[in-house]
Amino acid sequence: MLNAWSEAEHAMKFPDRIKDIPAAQWTPQQRALYEAAVPKIRSTTDQLVPIAKLATHRVMRELYEQMIAYGRAFVDAVPTYTPKDNDLIKIYTLALNTLVAMCAAIDYKSAQTCGPLAELGSPPERFAPVVDPANAAQFMPDGDPACGEWMDAAERYSADRREWFATNPDIPVSEWSPEQKMLNDQVAPAMKRWGSEISAITRDTGNATLRDLAQLAAGWHCRSRQCGSSLESKAIPSEGYAMVLSGVGPAVAAKVWIDAGSTGLGRRVPVHRLHIDLREATPGGITSEVGDTVCAAVASAWRPATLTLTDTATNRLARHGGWKIGAGYRTWISSEVGTVSRVADGLTATELAGGTLISAPDDGPAEQVVAAMTETLAANGLDEVPH
Repeated sequence: MLNAWSEAEHAMKFPDRIKDIPAAQWTPQQRALYEAAVPKIRSTTDQLVPIAKLATHRVMRELYEQMIAYGRAFVDAVPTYTPKDNDLIKIYTLALNTLVAMCAAIDYKSAQTCGPLAELGSPPERFAPVVDPANAAQFMPDGDPACGEWMDAAERYSADRREWFATNPDIPVSEWSPEQKMLNDQVAPAMKRWGSEISAITRDTGNATLRDLAQLAAGWHCRSRQCGSSLESKAIPSEGYAMVLSGVGPAVAAKVWIDAGSTGLGRRVPVHRLHIDLREATPGGITSEVGDTVCAAVASAWRPATLTLTDTATNRLARHGGWKIGAGYRTWISSEVGTVSRVADGLTATELAGGTLISAPDDGPAEQVVAAMTETLAANGLDEVPH
């Protein structure tokens, strides 16, 4: 069965330039690529139906069902394909890769070695209804309120692992260089944080399948680090501490992620970090006053080198890097990092908690906010925090 899955995955590796072309504009060669993939995907999903019926583990059954649902949805979409339909095959492929990786972990005995080290989570209060896998439905056809937070967390996680991803995974631990050992130690807090974040983000979702899949991902990430430290028979010095706090008020819901206590040396990105996610509990709940109050509280209590108040759109446009000073609707810079004597048109600067708070209009478009903040930082010779 794994061979069939690999064949189906290979069949779906279309060039990126083709993915953005709708079916109405395909050349005969491009149409042939898609039509060649269809029978392989259909065959794989058909073979999965009896396997899903035999699955004794709830989340494994859900993975099979989603591979079936999204694979068939893509097959149905091919005749009238548009670029947005590529998301269907992405989800199908992610489910396929997850199943293949889990089976490989069993074959190579790493799951049996690391499994006993995993902490068992509490059972969910709600379960997705059991359905006939032959009629499996997409678990998230219209999105979910948790998606925005998930995407933000995923972007941070990707940035945290960038250097670690560049290492060769085929080198056994006994042959790691000092640099590779350091990078593996340093990625541990990011993995633990990712597990904590996605668990917290989906804890209150009404989508039981989404919560199950998040818990599965969290468990495997944390388990891999626990296993690595156990096999090396030593503590990982850069583990540090991580916690997530959440609360809901009459106007605003807040979640706070804290990473602190790391003793790791030589890392190129900060290891002490605070992240606060604000969501409106009622329309209009998040105001300028709320944002300014949070900035003042963080600057006074946390005493960071810099802080940024932003939203998803602005964050995606802003420059990224572990030590870079952020650009958002509010950017605060400690006087120990630098001073601000000039600001771009439309921005204001005020002294706050031993630093300077640069503010942009709350209704400013994301592109203009990022451009003005970036211009201001450059005008004052500010790029990175000292390290």
